[in-house]
Formats: sequence, C-alpha cells, structure tokens
Amino acid sequence: MDRNIVLGAVVIAIVVGVVAGLLLYSPPNNTSTPLFISVADAYTGEASYLGGSFSKATGVQYYVASGGSFALARQIAAGSIPTTVFMSISDKAYYPSFMGNYSPGWAIGIATDEMVIAYTDNSIANNPVAQNIVKLFEEGIAENSSALLAYAFGNLTSGQVRVGISNPLTDPAGFRGWLVLQIAGYLYAHNESLYEERMLLNKGNVTATNAAELVPALETGNIQFLFIYKSAAVSKHLEYIELPPQLNFGSLQYADFYKQFVYVAGGQKFQGGLIILWISVPKNSNNPDLGFQFINFTLKHLNDLAQFGMTPLQKPILEIWVPQNQLPPQIQQYLSSGKFEVINVSA
Repeated sequence: MDRNIVLGAVVIAIVVGVVAGLLLYSPPNNTSTPLFISVADAYTGEASYLGGSFSKATGVQYYVASGGSFALARQIAAGSIPTTVFMSISDKAYYPSFMGNYSPGWAIGIATDEMVIAYTDNSIANNPVAQNIVKLFEEGIAENSSALLAYAFGNLTSGQVRVGISNPLTDPAGFRGWLVLQIAGYLYAHNESLYEERMLLNKGNVTATNAAELVPALETGNIQFLFIYKSAAVSKHLEYIELPPQLNFGSLQYADFYKQFVYVAGGQKFQGGLIILWISVPKNSNNPDLGFQFINFTLKHLNDLAQFGMTPLQKPILEIWVPQNQLPPQIQQYLSSGKFEVINVSA
C-alpha cells in the first residue's frame, strides 16, 4: 500500500477524532463542577457522609480535605486548597484574623459536640496507672464525687501516662483540652492552673497539628489518653471517658460558665464556649452557588448527624460579623426566614 495513502488516512482519523471531541465538549456547569469540602479533621466522617448523600441526590462529585480548623482557614485564604464550603469547629476560624479578605462575614452553626478523653485497649493494657485513671473517672462521675475526680485528674497529669493534646494554634481541640484541665482545677482543686501546670511540669502531654494525627499513637499504645471530640471518638471506634457537663463544652446549661475560662497561646486568647460545628462559603469559594446548594441540603439533613454522636441544632445559629448589606443574597434570605437564631458579633 502507498505509504502516503496510509499517512493521509491516519491524519484524517486524527482530525475527525479531534473535531468529534470538540463537538462533545461543553463548558462546566454547576453539576460538573466538583464540590470541595474543607473540614475540621475530627469531622471527616460527617463531611464524607453529607458529601456522599449530596452526590447521590445531584450527581455532583465531591472531595474532602481535612485538617485543624485554624490551619485549614489559613490554607484556604492562601489558596492552597480548592474549597467550595468550609466546615469548622470554631467560628473564630472564619474571622479575618485567620482568613483575611476571604472571611465570609457569616457562618451557620448546625450541631453541638463535646470533649471526651479517649483511650483504647492497647493504650491502657500494660499501664496500671492508666487503668486506674479510667476507673477513677468512671466512679467519680457515677458518684458525682469531686474527691475522686480530683484524684483522677491528678493522676492524668502526673507524667505517668502520656496524654495527647493537639496544638491549640492549629486545632481548636487543643485549646479545649487545656481548658478542660483549667476548669477541672477550678472545680476540684480550687486552683484553676493546677492541672495545667502539673501536665507541663511532668511533661505528660504529646502534641500534633490536629487530634486525628494522634489517634494512631493511641491505637498502638504509644500514648494512653487523647483529648478529642466525642463524635470523632465514635467515628474512629475509640473507647472514651465521658466528662461531666461542667467540663465537656457540650451543655447548653453551662454555656455561660464555659465563657469564664480563657487559654492563652502564642499571644492569642481562646475563650471557652459551646462546641459547635459551623459551615460557611469563603469569599474565594470555587463555586459559591454550589456551596449554598450544599448548605441547603445539609440544613435539611441535620438529624443525620446524630448517628455520629452529635446533637443537631433544631434552630441553627446564624452568626454575622459584617453589615447586613455586605451579606450574600442567600444569607439575607436566611435572615428574613425566621428559621435561624441570629447572633451579631465583632470579629
């Protein structure tokens, strides 16, 4: 066969293929643009569940990126990770101090959580002190005994066990862990700084960028205990000590009491308060309309979060820190709906 004829046929085939490809191509729309969920590391399970349910309902692909809420906020603001919606366990992560010009000006609180002290069979198996700490907490909580709880926290901070507390500057679970120790000192030893100082003096704490990074060490027994959110402990199938409501940052009854305590790290002040999972659309979202579509879907499926050990808010909180005329139209509609508890704050 003539070589030129063969080459001509190949060229024609290539041209036809390219033209066909161009005819089949269409610019991406909302359904073809992926949903990028940036979420606090402890809530990867919840985000994946909601993203998967949303994907089944709409056909939109989704991707989940996780990390400490404060670290994620900085990465989103720097454009390091594509983000459609940002789910944080601290409203402060959305403020200009973390997100700069990409701070959304608003966030919606959708569910509450609480702090627990997690452990595993491996983490306490060969440590009698760790086993006794679990027993002391269980008995102290069951009997509402301040003496037993004081003894439990004394042992926890003795240096005879290693306790995971994530970095407060990158993960809100970190400052909340230290605040648990503060409140315990206030309630059970009449000395707010006692257990915090004991932990540091005895070098009993182990840290990481976020609490999730410390879970493998807990599972292998390299650390004995870990301050973590209850929902994360449930998702990761960890054993845990459920703390009294005065300490766990999960009780509406003690919301004002929590605010009395402040942890200082790196020149920043972190105030105690209810643990709330928030969601918002950053100003540099890759697709704001898709972000609000996902938020509306999430608001209709809040009760699904109960399976993760969270308490869905029957009336979600809409927190705002910019003038109303600077809010997106979707948020202005939320404001006029009467379905949200609206809180105005200074950021």
